Amino acid sequence: MQYKYEQNKGVPDATYLINLSNHGVDINWVLFGSLNHEEIKSITSPMALSLNNKDFIGIPLYAREEGNRCEENELVYFPISWFIKNNLPLKEVVVVINQGDAMSPQIKDNDWVLADTQRKTIGNGCAIVFRLGECVLVNNLQSQGNALLVSGLNRTFPPYTLDVSDNNVDFEIIGRVIASLNKW
Repeated sequence: MQYKYEQNKGVPDATYLINLSNHGVDINWVLFGSLNHEEIKSITSPMALSLNNKDFIGIPLYAREEGNRCEENELVYFPISWFIKNNLPLKEVVVVINQGDAMSPQIKDNDWVLADTQRKTIGNGCAIVFRLGECVLVNNLQSQGNALLVSGLNRTFPPYTLDVSDNNVDFEIIGRVIASLNKW
């Protein structure tokens, strides 16, 4: 949060710095004042110097308000090294902000979920991001003939069956969950 940084109660995060950079602000000035590049090299680690767009990947945020589709101008930036370290795909991935506690304690309300949109096959109870009408949900899905068993990790939410062969059911698999980012 900018106000915490300005009040010396925190440091700016990478997303904030990238947004500043995209608007033409010199990140070195934000981080170090009016130092030139050589002065910065002498007092910083190589990691601080690598903070630029080539080290990050923009992942589309699945826009729930815009007809349930990805908007290419809404990107969330992640370090490419994090994707590589965790053996995650760099393409065909979307970010979904989870709503609800059906997958709690693993995935909580407002956690960010990364979904691989190339992996839409329903396995034996794997976590899937899907759209049901206007709702974007994160649940475990399991095939049962022409229906799906929808369940969560939170046992206070009972499983239910969804008949996907019914033409009146507006259902779409967005992708398989490959990672989630919990907020503390």
